[in-house]
Amino acid sequence: MTPLPHGNSRDANEPEIVEAFKKCGAKVRRLDRAPFDLLVLFREVVRCVEVKTKGGRFTLAQQEFALDFPLYVVRSVEDVPDLIAEWSKSAIFSKGCR
Repeated sequence: MTPLPHGNSRDANEPEIVEAFKKCGAKVRRLDRAPFDLLVLFREVVRCVEVKTKGGRFTLAQQEFALDFPLYVVRSVEDVPDLIAEWSKSAIFSKGCR
C-alpha cells in the first residue's frame, strides 16, 4: 500500500482495477480525500467505488458514508466485469471486458 497525505493508503490492487474499469468503457477518477477510492463514470452515471484487498474492511468513515450513498466494493480485477454487468443490467455487454 502507498501512503497518502491524509493518512490513508492505496491498496496494491487498485491500478489493475482502474485499468479493468477503463477496459470496460468506464471513466475513472482516483480520489485522495474522500471516504472511498474511485469515482467511476459508466453510461452517464457516476458511482462511488471502494477498492479493498481480500480481507479488507470498511473504516468507520466508509460505514457512515455507505448509510447515505451506495458504495460499491471491488476486491479484484475479476469483480469488475460482474459489477459492470450489474450496472448495465446485461450480462452480454460485460463479456467484452473479461
